[in-house]
Amino acid sequence: MATRAKKILITNITHEEAEQAMAVFAKCNTQLKWIESKLEEEKQQIDNKYLGEIAHLKASMEEQLDLLQIYGQRSKDAWKGKSLELIHGKIGFRTGNPKLVKDKKFTWDAVTELLKKTFPAFIRQTYEINKEALIALRDQEEFKAIKDACYVDVAQDESFYVEANKEDLSVAYSINR
Repeated sequence: MATRAKKILITNITHEEAEQAMAVFAKCNTQLKWIESKLEEEKQQIDNKYLGEIAHLKASMEEQLDLLQIYGQRSKDAWKGKSLELIHGKIGFRTGNPKLVKDKKFTWDAVTELLKKTFPAFIRQTYEINKEALIALRDQEEFKAIKDACYVDVAQDESFYVEANKEDLSVAYSINR
C-alpha cells in the first residue's frame, strides 16, 4: 500500500516570506543553470575529443563500402544467391518491387488516354492505369505492343547493401587503441 504525503495548503504568506522564497528559488535557479552549463561544456569536450576519430571511421567505412560495392557488382554473377557471406559480414543486392514507369516525354494522364484508346482492358473504370496488370504482363509478347504504343515500361530497381556481423564492443575498443 502506497503512502501519500499530505501537502499543507498555505494561505497566508507575508511579503518577507515571499522575498525569502524568491531568494531560495533564484539561488536554486542560478545553481541549476551553472550545472547545466558545465554539463554542456563537458559534453562539448567529449564530442570534440572523438569528432576526428568519428569522421575518420565514417570516411574509412564509406571507402570500404565503395570497394565492396564494386566487388559485388563485378562478381555477383558467380554468387549462388543475392548475397555473399564474407568472414566479417555479408554483402548483397536487394531487388525492389516491379513498378510501371513511363517515358519522360509523357505524363501519366497522356499515357492513360493512349491506353484508353488502344488497350482499354488495362484501364480501370476510374480511368486509372492498371499498373499491376501491366506489370504482370511484362514478360508477355502483348506487353511489347503496349510499350511501343503507349511509351511505358516496367523497371525494377536493385540496391546494394553491406551488413556487418555484431562484435563485442570491447573488441572494437581494443582495435582502436
